[in-house]
Amino acid sequence: MDKRRIVIVANGFFPLPIPMRHIAAAIEQHGFEPDIIPFDLRNKWDARTYAATIAHHVRMAYRRSGRQVHVIGTSMGGVAGLYAIMFEGIAEMVRTFVAVGAPFDGSPLAAKFSLVAPLAGCLAAGQLTKGSRILHTLKTTPLPEGPRYISLGGLSDRTCPIPSHELAGADNYRWSFNHGEIMFKSWVHGMIAALLLD
Repeated sequence: MDKRRIVIVANGFFPLPIPMRHIAAAIEQHGFEPDIIPFDLRNKWDARTYAATIAHHVRMAYRRSGRQVHVIGTSMGGVAGLYAIMFEGIAEMVRTFVAVGAPFDGSPLAAKFSLVAPLAGCLAAGQLTKGSRILHTLKTTPLPEGPRYISLGGLSDRTCPIPSHELAGADNYRWSFNHGEIMFKSWVHGMIAALLLD
């Protein structure tokens, strides 16, 4: 069994694969084993599909390591990650859940595309729009006991503007980052990994 705790990273919506090695390296530098969920367009099109994928990764990592895992969900990955913990039966396997720039109260950018995105088979824009059924469900369902919940909002994030990231029952923080830095800057993930140290 691997003695390092596994950190599962569920990235946000992006229509194409992006390099993730910088994020993995930042997590490794803090002594964790990163498990970056591979790009799959089906996950980007539907938060519930993404939630099932995240839950699968959590179960596999838990079985392999015999330890609870940490889950980092950025943007849409944060919404899907929380949905997975609430409704996919994995709460007892998760030690810490960190949402980063996750629009729990909706994203103005998603709202702009919510009417045309379904024409391409994409449900995500509507799901991430303020007042959507999935966001309402997440806001009105109590957090499962077990994990520590952290939600980080970016002071210059226009995709998930403060206080849209705030989650009742979580430790809510405001850091100095914008939405692009969540995916493309390793220093953000280095600071997140530091939060996970036992």
